[in-house]
Amino acid sequence: FRYLGAASGGGWLITAYSYFRPNYTFESNDGLWKAPFTTAANDQELLGEIVYPENITWAHLDHVSPQSLRSCGTTMWVLETLNQLLLKGPPFENAFISAIHRVFLEKAGIPPPFTHKRGQFPALFTFSNATREDVYKRNPELKRNGIELIVSRPGRPFMAVGTILLGPMDRVTFDRFKRNYILLETNPLFVGRQNVGN
Repeated sequence: FRYLGAASGGGWLITAYSYFRPNYTFESNDGLWKAPFTTAANDQELLGEIVYPENITWAHLDHVSPQSLRSCGTTMWVLETLNQLLLKGPPFENAFISAIHRVFLEKAGIPPPFTHKRGQFPALFTFSNATREDVYKRNPELKRNGIELIVSRPGRPFMAVGTILLGPMDRVTFDRFKRNYILLETNPLFVGRQNVGN
């Protein structure tokens, strides 16, 4: 495959697959994981054992490696994690982003979206070592401030995730007859919307 596309929850998983960092060890900074945690050693461990439907048993379902992306839906749930984070006091939108990171992306070694130390910045992402150097060249303040740009794994399909912007927040709940959603594409080269016209 040369391209891999998804929307919503599928986007969380293909992001984890695209930016997977094997044997990456990190410390938890919010107390929800037992730290330290080390990611899978390879793709086989990340994706898990292939079990054909006719061979699925409760024994197979009871044992899912914590390093596998399959454990995202079996060991920690987004709403449970979100509730635990909200008890710590961040705004809802930050807690939701952190919960998605905690459940889906951290297992792949993707750095957290927020940092809790003054002077530290979250990591950003790009496509390759070449695009990373180009970004640093055009934005020297990123490198000067030590902002990490992680790259997708060599040989991975090009990732494209469809997202929708909802807002403004002061208009929630949205009128079901006037839903003006803004569709965006997120990929390793840009986040935005193509301008299509006549």
